[in-house]
Amino acid sequence: MGYVWQKNQIYELGKKIHERELRLKSLSTQNDLLRQQLATMRLKGFLEKKIGDLKLGLGPPTASQVWYLPEPPRDGSRAESEQQYAAQGRRPE
Repeated sequence: MGYVWQKNQIYELGKKIHERELRLKSLSTQNDLLRQQLATMRLKGFLEKKIGDLKLGLGPPTASQVWYLPEPPRDGSRAESEQQYAAQGRRPE
């Protein structure tokens, strides 16, 4: 009797594994399709067409709407200031 039960358990587990493999394949295919859709929706032409279809009235920014921020210096001035703060935290000996 135990042999038959064990064989039945093996069969049931095999069925569950197969069902989950099919589900994984289905989800993987769906994921690929959604990834392609996202890539298409990020294209500049698609976005411009969508803006026109929805009549949002959006356009490129004017020169006064663009802010240019200076790039922080790449030299060691930041490391020196960090060392300065670290030195302040030490106890005098």
